[in-house]
Amino acid sequence: MKKYFFGIVAIGLAIGFTAFTAPSKKFATVTVVFDGDPLVQNEVNDPTLWKVITVPTCSGSQKACRFDIDDSNVTTGQSPNHIKTTVSISSTGDETNGFRPTSASVSISNILNKP
Repeated sequence: MKKYFFGIVAIGLAIGFTAFTAPSKKFATVTVVFDGDPLVQNEVNDPTLWKVITVPTCSGSQKACRFDIDDSNVTTGQSPNHIKTTVSISSTGDETNGFRPTSASVSISNILNKP
């Protein structure tokens, strides 16, 4: 019985620790739309100018348009909510044709830029 004691205790502890492990939180994806001047790169790269809206549309010939991001990277309790300032956004383009977001410091998807 003494030989099996530590093995039984180890199995019991493993079961006990896994029973009390919190499940990982799954975040929802939200769509953010650019609300600034697409001819100014600093504005395209400014996370506070990317607003969360329920019906994602882009006005006019706006080059920077929209993309999806996890809601954990978006402010709450503001109207409208926007991307947190801790997120950095990279863009490409020029002042004549406009700038377009290309990547961010967090995962983004479904990037839609107008030609």
